Amino acid sequence: MRSRFKDVLASFNGMTLNTAAIGRQLVLSRTTAAAWIREYERCGILRLLPPDSGRNKPLLLVAPDRRKELMELLQRIFPECSFSFWKSGRIRMVHLIADLGGERLGLCFQTSPVLRRQHWFPLLLALRRGVITRGLVLHAEPGASLKERVIVAVPWSSFVREPMRWILGTADDAARRAAVWRFNRERLAAWAAHR
Repeated sequence: MRSRFKDVLASFNGMTLNTAAIGRQLVLSRTTAAAWIREYERCGILRLLPPDSGRNKPLLLVAPDRRKELMELLQRIFPECSFSFWKSGRIRMVHLIADLGGERLGLCFQTSPVLRRQHWFPLLLALRRGVITRGLVLHAEPGASLKERVIVAVPWSSFVREPMRWILGTADDAARRAAVWRFNRERLAAWAAHR
């Protein structure tokens, strides 16, 4: 039974916690499933990401998960940092909110080869409602871009390599545009040097 528990948890990765559904999959009671989940959380096998508002249940994160990886990275840089997620409706979600004290950084993860407005719209919505102060879309494309006044699309590999460069950001729009332009120019020069 315990050997299948990890597989069942993996199938619920990134979803809101539903101990009754997990218990049904293993023919366990909801309370037994909840006890096992608490035990696995204490051991560090999984992490429960709390919602920003009290209406939602926590998200279940099981390794490997980019949110979990990013939380560990940010926790090393900012030990007092706290994390949550924000959801508006059924599909609009800010995958991770890092509360860095004076700033609330919203992060969305995208694997799509082309970034569209729908990919950063949850960040814009959270920004307008005062949930976050700045947003980053982490994606697989090679270049960075400015999507809205305070929302920047950044390659995942660049963010992980130089998190402070993107977390600290800059204060005004012109400086943000210049930073994105400088980053893309550096990437283009590196690409040309390898050809």
